[in-house]
Amino acid sequence: MKIRAVLITLIFFTVLFYPAAAEPRPTVMITDYNVYPEVLMPGDTGTITVTIQNMDTQSSETETTTTKTTSYTSSTTTTSTIRAEIETIRLSSRSRDIEWLREGFQRSEYYNVGALGPGESITISLPIKAATYASDRTYFPEVCIEVEKGENVRFPIPVKVDSSDVKISADAPSSIAVGEITTIGLTVLNTRQNKIEAVRLVPMTKGVKFSPSEVPIGTITPDELVNASFDIAIGDSFGGSENEIEFNLTMSHLINFI
Repeated sequence: MKIRAVLITLIFFTVLFYPAAAEPRPTVMITDYNVYPEVLMPGDTGTITVTIQNMDTQSSETETTTTKTTSYTSSTTTTSTIRAEIETIRLSSRSRDIEWLREGFQRSEYYNVGALGPGESITISLPIKAATYASDRTYFPEVCIEVEKGENVRFPIPVKVDSSDVKISADAPSSIAVGEITTIGLTVLNTRQNKIEAVRLVPMTKGVKFSPSEVPIGTITPDELVNASFDIAIGDSFGGSENEIEFNLTMSHLINFI
């Protein structure tokens, strides 16, 4: 019997990975924010607007895979674009004094916001409301951003609540005769920490003729005092000697009566 020797040659494969650089993780940050109005009254509504940016400056990543055998060596290079995929954006607050309002005043989240390339940014506005029982202080609700395969972000936003009101005083005679034209002077003082906008004084009393029919004031800065005046004529239908003349002061987010 012949015995045939069989030579078995074993070939060992060695696979080595040489990434071109450490794997970058897309870095998402809030680079700017704005709260409007700057100071809310209890029960007031406003918005938090944030700018979210992908801070990564590298547009792509390259990975090289090298395969070695006893007889040959081969390399494969793969290049992919780096993008930060934002899954959700929401507002979180430890206190119920500041709440996020969206879609008919229902709490919600922004889902599947999209991807940001290196250096790209988006701006998102979050409607908020201060509870009617909110105390006068600064709150810090957090904007929470969840990033797919990246580091999540929690960014506190200072929101001030101040119950200071707008003070209004009137300069008028104690009595006005029917048919007599009289000038009434009004003084508006903004005692709040923030400016108030789109301010208007509108007469609301029936049976009295006012000139002008309303006074547009515009913007009043903190501690600023503004004067306005109306010429009035009492008609026969005014309704008695003890009636009051009422003016409505309207402004952005705030409504007060005297």
